[in-house]
Amino acid sequence: MGKRESVSRSDRTGLPEEVVPGRDYRDSTVVYRLDTRLTGDTDGDDGDDRDADGDADRGDAD
Repeated sequence: MGKRESVSRSDRTGLPEEVVPGRDYRDSTVVYRLDTRLTGDTDGDDGDDRDADGDADRGDAD
């Protein structure tokens, strides 16, 4: 995997500023957003087995 920049944010409703571990909260919502992007070259195998055309490489000969 290459270098990346990430930013996360959560919007909470129905919760106090500080929540207490183990305490149940009702009628609450948490919306979590994560934005990330690659910032440079990857450092090798990215785990994706697609060839240059974008086709998945299944290891079988054409």
